[in-house]
Amino acid sequence: MTKTTMLGALAALALSATPALGATLVTPDIANNGNDGVMFDVLVGGADVTFESLTTTLWGRSARNVGYEIYTYDGGVAGHTGSLAGWTLRYSSLVRVPDGDGDRTLDFNDFTAAAGSTVGFYILALDRVYGSVMFADVPGDAVGAVRAGDSAITLLSGYGVGKWGLNTGKSFVGSITYTAAVSAVPEPAAWAMMIVGFGAAGALLRRRPKAALTA
Repeated sequence: MTKTTMLGALAALALSATPALGATLVTPDIANNGNDGVMFDVLVGGADVTFESLTTTLWGRSARNVGYEIYTYDGGVAGHTGSLAGWTLRYSSLVRVPDGDGDRTLDFNDFTAAAGSTVGFYILALDRVYGSVMFADVPGDAVGAVRAGDSAITLLSGYGVGKWGLNTGKSFVGSITYTAAVSAVPEPAAWAMMIVGFGAAGALLRRRPKAALTA
């Protein structure tokens, strides 16, 4: 492989790499109510997003271990609030809850949502006596109201879920940690590599002997 070909291949490789941006979206809400679970939608922006974990406020009685689960639904929660059919289980584990309110991080298996998609989340306490999921109960808030957002994801108000049905306009409290894909833009090193490659190609062309002219 010539020097020019090698430099060109390295530059192409640098350009083809897709960098990623890790971030955490934090809601502005303070937990003031709770239920067996909470459902809400997250809108994905212009790049694919890999969801990694979430931190939320849980309530516990007598400081014991309580089972919690996290489900997701591609396309959002609308029309899927009455059953777990079609939901994907992302997290299932015992969580040491406090005697009262406390924040806990639930680290589910990473999953990726496509750019422009909607993902429904459902956080559920399995022991309805000794544990619950806290949320912000904002008077007058409606399902679908924006509670937090950044350039990659937007978190909407949803439902509190209990044995008596759905309570509308309840907002997830906590944070979601994710990694967003970033459009491949040449890094400074890649630009430098391409410039060197082009220069080397030009030098080789200048040194190449001229072909003899034929009649």
